[in-house]
Amino acid sequence: MRTTSIAGCFLLFVWSLAAPLSAQEGWKRWTIDNTSRGADGIRVADFNGDGRPDLVTGWEEGGQVAFYLHPGPKAVKHLWPKTVVGNVKSPEDAVFVDINGDGQLEVLSCCEGKNRSIFLHQRNDATGEWSTSAIPSLQNKAMWMFAVPMDVNDDGKIDIVAGAKGTGAELGWIEGTNWAESKWHTLSPVGWVMSIEAVDMNGDGHLDILFSDRKGNHRGIHWLEHPESTKGEWIKHTVGGTDLEVMFLSKGDINHDGTTDLACAVKG
Repeated sequence: MRTTSIAGCFLLFVWSLAAPLSAQEGWKRWTIDNTSRGADGIRVADFNGDGRPDLVTGWEEGGQVAFYLHPGPKAVKHLWPKTVVGNVKSPEDAVFVDINGDGQLEVLSCCEGKNRSIFLHQRNDATGEWSTSAIPSLQNKAMWMFAVPMDVNDDGKIDIVAGAKGTGAELGWIEGTNWAESKWHTLSPVGWVMSIEAVDMNGDGHLDILFSDRKGNHRGIHWLEHPESTKGEWIKHTVGGTDLEVMFLSKGDINHDGTTDLACAVKG
C-alpha cells in the first residue's frame, strides 16, 4: 500500500464550547429510549420504507443491539418503537445493511472487549424473529470499532468494510456473500478506528474509503483510493490531524463550493 499526503480537502476540527449554551440558545432534547446502558453511536436508514429516518445502535454496557422506527411527526417527541435484534457483549457499533440484496435491511454489529467479533442480525420473514450469527473469519479476530456496507470489488454485491483498534489492528474488508468461505482482506494498519465513510473523494466514479484513526503511529484523517482494477493497490492519502486525537468525522459541502469538506471532532 502506497501512501501520499494531500491538501485538496478542507478539514474543519470541531471543539466543544468552553461554556454551555443557555436554554434559549440550545436545542431541546427528547428521549428516544432509556431502557439500556451505553448507546454507542447512532446510524440512520429507512428500515421500513416509509421515507422516514430510522435509527440503529449498540448499547455497549447493556449488551443489546436495537433499532428504532421513526413514529412520524406527531409522535416523534415520545419514545420510539424499539426492536431488539440481538444480545451480544460489548457492541461498539451497529449499522443497517442489505447483505443479500433482497431489499430487506439486516443489522451488523461490531464488538470490542473480550468479544472481538462482528455479528449479523437477520429477521425470519415467516416468524418475525431475529437471529444472531458471528462472521466466521472475523470472530475473535480484533476489537472491532466500526463497519460500513460497500461494494468494494465492483461485483454488484454488498461487502463489509471494517476497522478495529489495539495491537495489530487493521482496516479491511470481507465479501458480504458466502461468509463461511470468505477471507479478510487487509487494506491498512490502524491504531483506533473511529469513523469509516464510503465516498467518492476524487470524483472518478468509484467509492473510496474515508476514515479517522484516533491513536498510534497511523493516527489522523485518511482515505484509501479505489484502484482502477479489483486487483489494484489502494493508495492511502492523508488529509490531516496526524498530531491530534481525532474522533468521529462527517462529510458535507460546508462552504457551498461544490466540493466535499470534512468535519472532525478532536479530543483534548
